[in-house]
Amino acid sequence: ITDISRYKMMETQLMLAKEKADEANRAKGRFLAQMSHDLKTPLNGILGYSNLLLHDSELPATARGRVSAIRSNGDQLSALVEDILAFSRLEAGKIILNPSTFSLRRFVHDVAENVRLACTRKGLAFHYRVSPGVPDLLNGDADRLRQVLYNLLMNGVKFTERGSVTLRVEDAGAFSDHALVRFSVSDTGVGIAPEEQTTVFSAFERLRRPEGDIPGTGLGLSIAKDLLALMQSRIELQSSPGRGSTFFFTVRLGHQTGSRAEAASALVADDTRPPATADQPASLSPPADALARFRAQAQRGNVREMRGELARLRSRLPGYASYFDHLADLLASFQIEGVRRFLAETSATAGTDIHNGENGDEQND
Repeated sequence: ITDISRYKMMETQLMLAKEKADEANRAKGRFLAQMSHDLKTPLNGILGYSNLLLHDSELPATARGRVSAIRSNGDQLSALVEDILAFSRLEAGKIILNPSTFSLRRFVHDVAENVRLACTRKGLAFHYRVSPGVPDLLNGDADRLRQVLYNLLMNGVKFTERGSVTLRVEDAGAFSDHALVRFSVSDTGVGIAPEEQTTVFSAFERLRRPEGDIPGTGLGLSIAKDLLALMQSRIELQSSPGRGSTFFFTVRLGHQTGSRAEAASALVADDTRPPATADQPASLSPPADALARFRAQAQRGNVREMRGELARLRSRLPGYASYFDHLADLLASFQIEGVRRFLAETSATAGTDIHNGENGDEQND
């Protein structure tokens, strides 16, 4: 007869230790979420008033520069808070995929419009292309895919001082009920050393530079990796110091019948114009007077009012669907400051015309 009481005791101790660790993780997640929400309340007020001051035509130039610095630093803090919220939700297993049918080309166009604004500020060129033959009507979680691409693209902008950032979308295979779509994000930035490539996707890991750390939480790539894992995909990296980086991944998306025929042309856009054109209005922005009421509600931060006004704007101005879709996405995740920032940027920054080139011919503006 074997006495197993000792093993039973060890098993009980292990179970108790696991329960304590799980409870500690849950407590940490609750703390991070609560802390993030508590930070966002005063932060939204700071950024809201900063935007109001910057829209004041009588504000002196010296004061305008100082207010711009306040808003820039506030934007950085807002991004940090959003990263912490997303990370805590992923760690707690609270994020699930919500697939729906979407137009891939419109989706890429919308993502590109936001990133182009960031590139314009740094004087970088921005290029993107959807190759011919990639199906257009697909089924998947466009919101999470947008979050992945935005994290990768903004990471490229952050670590690139000269040159360009490029997004490519390519056909990786099509079947009767689904398509494989390959996304790649390239930059001409500082690059990543081989020894850092193994840790760059870990939470809170940041690239080290002789001139000092670049601001950030070190969560963007970790969040992108975890979201892609939910989509049964994985992110890969090719990079070398001083020669830029390329991040790429392939996702499986539901394929709507007939969408391959609609994908006969490529979507190509180069935004190589200098930042001096940034004072022109965005081509896809509704008229400023039409948004006046929505802007006022955004400053107050009343999400219910904003959603009601957004529905009214959709019915009045159906030609700006992609613009309103982006605002709706921000409101869905209660990113009030994101709404304010988008409104400010699109009212002050030039738009890039999107051309559908036949047979993949490149279109330049």
